[in-house]
Amino acid sequence: MFGFLKKKSKYPYKPPSKSQAEECERLGLTIKPKMSSHDVWDMLNEAKKIPKYKKINDEYQAKQTALAYKELREEYNEEYGEEYGEDFGDKLVDELERWEKFININHNLIVYKKGKTITSDVVEFDRVDINDDAKPYVQIEILRPKVRKPRDESHYIEWEKEVVLKSNQVLHCRGLKAEVDMHDLNRFEKELSKAKELGAKYSTN
Repeated sequence: MFGFLKKKSKYPYKPPSKSQAEECERLGLTIKPKMSSHDVWDMLNEAKKIPKYKKINDEYQAKQTALAYKELREEYNEEYGEEYGEDFGDKLVDELERWEKFININHNLIVYKKGKTITSDVVEFDRVDINDDAKPYVQIEILRPKVRKPRDESHYIEWEKEVVLKSNQVLHCRGLKAEVDMHDLNRFEKELSKAKELGAKYSTN
């Protein structure tokens, strides 16, 4: 079923871990005798590309995520509810869920405000989390682009300039349907132009 089992492993033998065994059991996969930890890791990765196993894994991950969100809501409602309202945790985690979805989108058009400066750009979302300083809020870490222009080589884009934002500093954000190839400067300039048009609307308000 899985072609890699016919290959001789180049990695030193290490037995499958308990977590690997549990994951195989969830998916309905059998760990055969003499399979190493790396063999099982390969089997799991290959299996998750097959619709049947991908569906089982996605459903499990969704349940785990829902459970984690539920625990966060309860934690923040209990700790901050008296000071900021009994549904403070619910609102905070709703905001977290909203912004975490952008992590799975390769590139996004964004308009944000820091101080009096409004910035428009094409960015990658690097991290979204809850910052517990004083009154908790959702913190977003994005990577802004930098165009590299090496001598005698094609120009290319790297997303590397980190910016940390509070979620309420973001005025507009939308994901692109397809990522911007690092060597496709024409596409990048077109998307950046769209971002600037969006930014101009907020600058005039």
